[in-house]
Amino acid sequence: MFIDGIEVNGPYLLAPFPTCMTVAWEAGFSAGASLFYGLAGEKPLEAAVSVHREADAGSTDGTKHFIYYANLKNLEPDSRYGYSIVFPSGERMDGQFKTLRKDPDNLNVMIVGDTHLFRIYKQFEHAALTSKPDFMINLGDIPAGSGYQRDQYISGWFRKIPNLLRSIPVVYIPGNHDDGPLFNDFFAFPQSTVYRCDAAKRTFSFDCGGAHFLMVDSCSWGLTEMNSVNSGLPVDRQTRKVREDTLNWAENDLKSEKARNAKWRILLIHHPYTDEFTNKYMVPIAEKQRVDLMIGGHLHYYIKNLSIHPNHRAVYITQGNAESPEAELKEGSLEERLLSDYPEAVALGKENFSELHIGDERLIYEGFGFQNDTDLPVRMDRMVMDKDLPQVRLSNVEIKALDNLGNLGITGCARNEGDSIAALNLQIEDNGVRKNLNLFGSRGNERVILLNGREEKCFSTVYRAETAGAHTVRVGDKYLEVTVQNGEKLSFGSLKLMVNRQKSYFAVAIDVTNHENVPVTEFPVNLVVNKKTVETKIVSLSGHENTQVEFLYRYLHNGLYTIQVNDSEEKTIDIQDYLCVVPRVKDRSGCGNDALIRGNPPVVHRDGRTYVCLNHNEDYLEIPCSESLIVDDEFSGIVEAKINRLAKDTEMGHNPLMVKGKSVGWGATYLIRMVVERSGMMKWGTCYGSTEYAWEGGKAALNKWTQYTLAFSKESGGDSYCDEDRVSSIPGVEGSCQLRNWENDPLFIGYSYIGHVIREISRPKYFTHLSADIGQVRFYRKKLTDRGIAAVFHNPKQRGPAGEKLAVWLDFDNICDTGAHTTEWRRPAEFKPAYKMDRKLWNFEKIEIHADTPETVLLEATVEVSDDEQHVNGLKKISIKNGAMAVDLSDLQPSQFIRIRTIFKASLSEKGTFIPRLREYRITASNGRTNASVVWATRRDWEKGEFEGAVGFEPVDRLRVFDEYTDVIHG
Repeated sequence: MFIDGIEVNGPYLLAPFPTCMTVAWEAGFSAGASLFYGLAGEKPLEAAVSVHREADAGSTDGTKHFIYYANLKNLEPDSRYGYSIVFPSGERMDGQFKTLRKDPDNLNVMIVGDTHLFRIYKQFEHAALTSKPDFMINLGDIPAGSGYQRDQYISGWFRKIPNLLRSIPVVYIPGNHDDGPLFNDFFAFPQSTVYRCDAAKRTFSFDCGGAHFLMVDSCSWGLTEMNSVNSGLPVDRQTRKVREDTLNWAENDLKSEKARNAKWRILLIHHPYTDEFTNKYMVPIAEKQRVDLMIGGHLHYYIKNLSIHPNHRAVYITQGNAESPEAELKEGSLEERLLSDYPEAVALGKENFSELHIGDERLIYEGFGFQNDTDLPVRMDRMVMDKDLPQVRLSNVEIKALDNLGNLGITGCARNEGDSIAALNLQIEDNGVRKNLNLFGSRGNERVILLNGREEKCFSTVYRAETAGAHTVRVGDKYLEVTVQNGEKLSFGSLKLMVNRQKSYFAVAIDVTNHENVPVTEFPVNLVVNKKTVETKIVSLSGHENTQVEFLYRYLHNGLYTIQVNDSEEKTIDIQDYLCVVPRVKDRSGCGNDALIRGNPPVVHRDGRTYVCLNHNEDYLEIPCSESLIVDDEFSGIVEAKINRLAKDTEMGHNPLMVKGKSVGWGATYLIRMVVERSGMMKWGTCYGSTEYAWEGGKAALNKWTQYTLAFSKESGGDSYCDEDRVSSIPGVEGSCQLRNWENDPLFIGYSYIGHVIREISRPKYFTHLSADIGQVRFYRKKLTDRGIAAVFHNPKQRGPAGEKLAVWLDFDNICDTGAHTTEWRRPAEFKPAYKMDRKLWNFEKIEIHADTPETVLLEATVEVSDDEQHVNGLKKISIKNGAMAVDLSDLQPSQFIRIRTIFKASLSEKGTFIPRLREYRITASNGRTNASVVWATRRDWEKGEFEGAVGFEPVDRLRVFDEYTDVIHG
């Protein structure tokens, strides 16, 4: 609505109670307004209206905005009120609401979160107005961009569901996208005038019916601490203080009399159970204080977890997002984990919102989603929780000895005799000692079994009777008597393998454990490579001691290596240290920041333009790190691109035009980020300290050449452009903050890692790619103005303004595709001269070559021999063919030394980029009775030589997804 030509947002309802309600609205002026309210047929009452001025950080045009709110008190419970906001001009806004019942025996609460672009707003508003919940809860992440962008709250929330917001109250907690002052202005501050809350006014609680609701702001750990840890920084004192204050307040609240006496304790939080830091900090408190249900958001996936502890009945729901229509559920099989690190995960899926139906003795959670453009929601999952203990009946139980070491296989069926959910908790009695077992399935894939009401499932598990001797093991009415023999004295577990490719060695570590109470002396620990023992270390351990044994193994060839220590698990690694052409797009800036072409992209010359087509995951540009890419206070990035398509649902999003850093998000992990979402919306950002400073705005133009620009300075903030049009902005930051340069990371075009940085591998699990044609790339150590960006847009072949600050300006008409490599001089074997003129001459017999040479490339070797490493005695030229080949060298003059010079030439065309790869040289030689060989195959071998032009190595594991790690993201 517009009042005197100025937009007014709202009204919206907050903080519902049986006898009070808060009405709020926002306007771009400070003129007074009056609020009148009352029951139907009664004389309206006038409420006192308070005014709160928004933080200036939310406005990029200098306009002042104000939040108005009125706490209506002394209302009648379970009554419908009308209200009117009347402005001095006489214009008015009307609404109505219903107060909560005083002691409801049932409560209906609708929960939504991660609305972002909120494409399902029409369906959701219709569903909510039809369901008529007592109130709603928003789990956070209203903006698609940043909590510093006021327009994100206006366009993404207030304008989309105004009829809903003016009639049904919403309780809000913040998410990571709400970082910034605007969430506090719109929601946290008005709520804090009614609720009991912490000092930051963002964590609070309230009671309704038989339920105690605890609303927790998790951003101190889920955002700020995560940013620090993910970007390799210590967690600052203020963050630690806020975290501890939040956790202490939350725990004390759960200890309160009202919480203890509540029928149900329900915890709402943005960062969910599977978040590393929530799991570390909040979950132990929830379990200790007997929280019944914890609901989070953030991941854009539905996940249902049961407590991993057998004696706890807590359920942890991660709710899906309300951005796009989604409805699916996967419960998996009992032979696989849904999430490798979380055996307690019992369901995965996607949903848009949920409803809680809360009674005195029963709580029902229902998840709903929309399918495509249908108006009616589909129920995706339903969960019933009762206060009574679950009744699970076992049948067909069998116990079998699997060996004489105490491993017993237990199988059977379990039926839930009640209506409430139950986790199967198998009670085992071993020689009179009771034990609980709640993980079932094959070893390594064990998981919790969920039984819905009246549901029956079969189970299998392995129980280990630990001590030697006689055991009577009982499960229900079945028992088995076994005698356990002494097992192996030592076990070998937790095999760790690290590869140093520069030095061509494996570092192997194994945990060795003595399971007996007697010492073990001089026991051989064998490193086994490709089924052969290559090194043995002797260890001695005292009783029940655990120690780690380490090995270093230098590999000499490419190929597959299988690593094992004694009878441990095996690990396999593929070494491919080949030498190849890495085409280079030359840099015209004068800073020497050439771009390496990775993959096999076509290079097209058409309509006066040369461009690279990044069609596949392996196709991208990499500009290695350099001093000239380090910035102080400002920078600009420009990419001219024709984006071919958006990411599919099965692919990672956040598709990168330009990124410099460890990841496109999930921490303060980049200097610059220009990415395209699956929706086509553009996301931008930079990072300073431990803060990710990101924003959203603009839309990618498909199949159309467009100049995308991000320009940022600490003083004036960030501006982003499509062609010469500014599409979004964000305010400046403190001048004392330090931009995160990520000095050792390349500047990528079309590629980035994505997700949380995993400590063990120092990178995220996933990568993401942009399918686009790239025609221009620039990077400046200065923020360009509107005029400067327009100048580049209209004259892309000119250096343009701020040329002295230009650090990258790629020339796609000048791509180097040739190079050479010369090995060092080598003797076939070590030789120590007996006197000055002593020599040992070798007869060089043949050379074996392994290479990949597509038809259109050139790979040519020149084998040279010498006696003094200076003068060449003879040489032989070889045109290298694809695959394996052998060439006779017996016609070369016997000499002391040998080396190889190799010429490489790639082929770049509209058909693609084709490069030669040299995998191995092996030369055999003889000297009397001595036979020897000279091998160049590993990176360590190649790097002893000299490189010229566009010759180098392909990166390792850039295109690998590390499936052995869990990182649940909505990439």
